[in-house]
Amino acid sequence: MWIPVACLLAAVGCAPEATPAESLARADQYFEQEQYPEAIVEYRRAISIDPLLGEARYKLAQAYELTRDLTRAYSEYIRAADLLSTRADVQIKAGQVLLGTGQYEDARTRAQSALALEPNNVDAQILRGNATAGLKQLDRAIEDIEAAIEMAPDSDRAYGQLGIMKLASGRAQEAEEAFLTAIEVQPDSIEAHLSLAGFYWALGRFADAEPPLQEALRIDPDNIRAQRTLATFYRSSGRSVEAEAPLKAVAELTGDVQSRLALADYYVEQGRPNEGLAVYREVSGEDEGYAPATLRLARLDYAQNRTEDGHRQVDEVLEQDPSNAEALILKARMFLAEGENTEALSRVRAALDQEPNNLAGLFLLGNLLEQDDVDAAIAAYTQVVQLNPSASGAHLRLAQLNLASGAQASALDYAEQASRISGNNPLAQRTLARALAA
Repeated sequence: MWIPVACLLAAVGCAPEATPAESLARADQYFEQEQYPEAIVEYRRAISIDPLLGEARYKLAQAYELTRDLTRAYSEYIRAADLLSTRADVQIKAGQVLLGTGQYEDARTRAQSALALEPNNVDAQILRGNATAGLKQLDRAIEDIEAAIEMAPDSDRAYGQLGIMKLASGRAQEAEEAFLTAIEVQPDSIEAHLSLAGFYWALGRFADAEPPLQEALRIDPDNIRAQRTLATFYRSSGRSVEAEAPLKAVAELTGDVQSRLALADYYVEQGRPNEGLAVYREVSGEDEGYAPATLRLARLDYAQNRTEDGHRQVDEVLEQDPSNAEALILKARMFLAEGENTEALSRVRAALDQEPNNLAGLFLLGNLLEQDDVDAAIAAYTQVVQLNPSASGAHLRLAQLNLASGAQASALDYAEQASRISGNNPLAQRTLARALAA
């Protein structure tokens, strides 16, 4: 009997590996069934056998995007576009990725490649216009978008992009006309109504912004983006009480951790901590929600002078995930509040090792360095405003530090920015007055 068994073992051991086509077929089946992690494994297996398999890379990028692994998704979209050079849709997708990451010249090149393949492709034309706008060539960008409108006169998206560019070039009336035309050509377009609302909102015309938001929800009450936008609108226009309904709608429609936590955060901000705590505790019992919800519970305990409970909960999160940047930053804040600056600085640096562009970490680093290393503090705050030009707190600290060190010109610039962003903030106004006097 040993001879047949040996032959069988040899046959199994020598069984050929799956071909790229077989792996790709399995991956596609997983993808269609929305089993994206399994699809990723098979797409990667196909690529490991044949790295030039462009279709597998394109599908892999989509699977990564659907699992929110955006860094890998973007990388694979670019590789797929290099391999599938005759696919206009792939060139457009790669161009959109490049546009979103600020690589405007490369995005325009991809758009031009798509237009060379399909001269009347509206998406490619809009992409080229957006990339050109990113390069600060607004007149040329507007020409591109107007060309897209000629290709598709009923494209609400093209009119919306035209409105954005007209507004950016200082032609508000023409921008409004474009946004209104987008609704005329596509009355049921959620995007068109949200764009018009955003236009009015940007100009501070809050009374005009609300009707298109409400109309978007009349068209589709379950539209998550419209509900989220309405919640943000209410909160930013001083009507926070009315934000509860859209926040609850989003939490119910999605059921995801982030939406439920956003609702709980709202309850806490509104002075309804018991309702927030109930949601935090519920979410903390789920794998995905454990860390963010537990850290919120820790923050609440610490704020209510239950310092030991606050520390304990943060430590529990760090025990499971020592590299959790949010937990490290919260721990640093606790140490800072207790005067343990050395421990606080250690935790902040550890957090920034994991996430170098973490805005909260960089701002806290600036706070901690102000006394002993002003130049390093200024560098930290400068990185914050580079990453987020609307960070009024960082602009304010930069104004104050530059003012104290005698750099009046820089102080004035930052003070003006802080005042502009924060409106009537008294501290920003006083700092601006001091900078002007200096």
